[in-house]
Amino acid sequence: MLLPLSRDLAVLRPTLIRQLVDAAPPGAVNLGLGQPMLDPPPALSTALATAAFERATYSANAGIPALREAVAAAHRVDAAQVLVTAGAEQALFLAICGTLEPGQTLLSPAPGFPVYELIANWRGARSRDYRLMAEDQFRLRAAQVIEELDGAAAIVLASPANPTGAMHSESELRLLLEALEHRGIPYISDDVYASLGFAGECVLPRQLSPNGISIGSLSKSHALMGWRLGWLIASAEWVRGIIPLQQMTLTCASVPIQRAAVHAFSPQGVESSRAIAAELRRRRDLALEFVAELPDVPLPASDGGLYLFTDLSAYGSDDVALAHRFLDGGVIVIPGQAFGPAGKGFVRISFGVEEDELREGFARLKRALGRVSHSQP
Repeated sequence: MLLPLSRDLAVLRPTLIRQLVDAAPPGAVNLGLGQPMLDPPPALSTALATAAFERATYSANAGIPALREAVAAAHRVDAAQVLVTAGAEQALFLAICGTLEPGQTLLSPAPGFPVYELIANWRGARSRDYRLMAEDQFRLRAAQVIEELDGAAAIVLASPANPTGAMHSESELRLLLEALEHRGIPYISDDVYASLGFAGECVLPRQLSPNGISIGSLSKSHALMGWRLGWLIASAEWVRGIIPLQQMTLTCASVPIQRAAVHAFSPQGVESSRAIAAELRRRRDLALEFVAELPDVPLPASDGGLYLFTDLSAYGSDDVALAHRFLDGGVIVIPGQAFGPAGKGFVRISFGVEEDELREGFARLKRALGRVSHSQP
């Protein structure tokens, strides 16, 4: 007998990101996934080792008090406004599902992280793009986004952005947030790359307006991707309302991980995050040097984050086909269309890997481009 599979699952599909990574041949250099390949901060590793010998009871659905208080203090909110999650994607799931009704519309950045649309569709809602333009280095232009607000029930903001690395200016962000408040539209702010701002301090929506949900995690800031520890910040009333969904889907984040994560907000943990950001900035600069050596490839802007969103349109408009050519050449990059039609002709290159892998990956890219005719259709 075949097990039945819910028809609702038909709206879900593996992202093109995962399809490319899963199809990689053995030995391929992975410049696809956004992983800072660095050792865990020692203070957190030590804390986790200690926590592993303590009784691993359940915590409250919203998280252990010490961690909620630490997150709250870092963001200057009340602990009742914090919900601890199993990574940022679970926080996004709760935020989008808890904000939208079926049939409502979520505005998402284009190009942008595909999970926003997938979660909205799973909820029975619609996702509509607001375009971020290459000629603006994909930075926010508030007036253009305001024109797209009619009919929207919520909007996703991300800075530094995935895949573009663009950071939104305070002035443009403030203009947009004022328009959102006037229309009663909440924001959902994906802040997971906030610690990796290379073009000055990253100004977050919550610093300017409380009328939304902020998403954070330790994955990028502390190179703890596999710990799956994130959080969301919203009004205390909204957090109380979403806890039943947290209870049904997770119960609580891993308690030993939560106990160790408290130390991410200690002076040693904050210093570790700064050191990680400095090292990733160095790798970013090295990756930009490598891009400059690729024939007929313009230098991408990279205000922050983990990626260079690189224009390869001189080698044809089919970035998906190019990504498969690179895969055949032993290097993984992500085609721009994985982030929506607005990414056509671009590829996302992660500079989170160690330096030797970064050098080898770009060497393979350069060889593969040498076998591609310019301006292929």
